[in-house]
Amino acid sequence: MGCRISIGKYTFLRCNEVVIEKSTALVQDTARIKLPLTAVLPVKNVPVTTIELAKTLKIGDKVNITLAYNEVYNKTEFVGYVKRINPGMPLEIECEDAIWLLRRKNIKKSWAQVTLKQVLEEIVSGTGIELSGNIPEMILKPYGLKDIDGAFALQKIADEYGLKVYLKPDGKLWAGLSYTENSGKVNYCINGEESNVITANELKWRSKDDVKIKVKGVNIRKDNTRTEVELGDENGSLRTLFFYNVQSKKELENLAKQELNKLKFDGYEGKITTFLIPEALPGMTANLTDEIFTDRSGSYYIESVKTTFGTSGARREVELGIKL
Repeated sequence: MGCRISIGKYTFLRCNEVVIEKSTALVQDTARIKLPLTAVLPVKNVPVTTIELAKTLKIGDKVNITLAYNEVYNKTEFVGYVKRINPGMPLEIECEDAIWLLRRKNIKKSWAQVTLKQVLEEIVSGTGIELSGNIPEMILKPYGLKDIDGAFALQKIADEYGLKVYLKPDGKLWAGLSYTENSGKVNYCINGEESNVITANELKWRSKDDVKIKVKGVNIRKDNTRTEVELGDENGSLRTLFFYNVQSKKELENLAKQELNKLKFDGYEGKITTFLIPEALPGMTANLTDEIFTDRSGSYYIESVKTTFGTSGARREVELGIKL
């Protein structure tokens, strides 16, 4: 195993630990890097010397983390900026993806009528962040951003309209409804000779008859007025689902019922732990097979991935969402 961590003008080929967290539920990806307090580094035109990293590395330094395994795997896992430096033994460096740039931009603007794409363009303008090419055609009427930073503005849009908003691996900003962005597929075998899962202890089988869920369906019209319906189990866990420009309350109820049936399924829920290979990203489809319990095979939406790398090895903790 190997790593290449660039922070500012310095490059490190070893570390105590790296933890990278990515999720469709959050607008930003994060990374934590643990390094020794001091390091022996070559500096241009200066003899090799010992440098105190806590005083040398700076907030806002560009960060690039590449992880590798022999000649089989070598990929950039994180690109971002230093958000915070925590002196300690070892030194901990907190990082954030390009959303860090948006936290430094203040936005104050309102529109009588505007599309989602136009609002996102206003948020990212001047930061170098580009929009993904498949932003859905949505009208926000009226809409305003009142003296808030760009990262908060994205979270505000996600919360108000039930959207997933995050940066894709190519660095472009994507926004859309849950489970509509396909980032590829990854195959996992839980049991048997072909197993590539270290542990599935946090993966639990659930029956739809045992799941108690209440769904609140919210319809948002073009003028931003809303209609709501509630379905499901009275004392179940609440899930809020957003719909747009539904013509009638009856149609809203039918759509909410369809989504409720998706949430009540026979299948797995929870997390699995794997090696660095295969690569997994939020938004991917995880195809699970089980040679012992063959009837439990299925495809699931990956909600989040936590990648750890360090002296004890490399692992991915993959959280599964709905059954697809």
